Amino acid sequence: MPSVPFSPAQGITFVHGGNTYTATSISVSSGRKEFDVSSTDLAIGDIRRFRYASLNFCEIKVDWIGYVAPSMRTTATFTITGSDMGAADYSGKPALCTGLSFSGAAGEMLRGSATFKVSNK
Repeated sequence: MPSVPFSPAQGITFVHGGNTYTATSISVSSGRKEFDVSSTDLAIGDIRRFRYASLNFCEIKVDWIGYVAPSMRTTATFTITGSDMGAADYSGKPALCTGLSFSGAAGEMLRGSATFKVSNK
């Protein structure tokens, strides 16, 4: 049987805003945003025109454990180590935290989910 390469989530840590987090799960989606630049006088049946944004981006969603929560709407260098799950091209780049939820209890570390938008430029 041929071996199938994969990257397990074990051993992934990431740093954002100088704080280190342990990732319990990670998902990466990347792409280029497309904009419709067709004029309003486009005739019925004409072909619409599209342009791509000049930056490639990546959205990284991470479930994490840590001592402090990432700061919402804060841009900081995002560094990922361990099994990168496709995020290596975006490691060391500025990342904006666009979504955050977390919880904690006395005597426990914080657990949460965060979403980061990262450009590869």
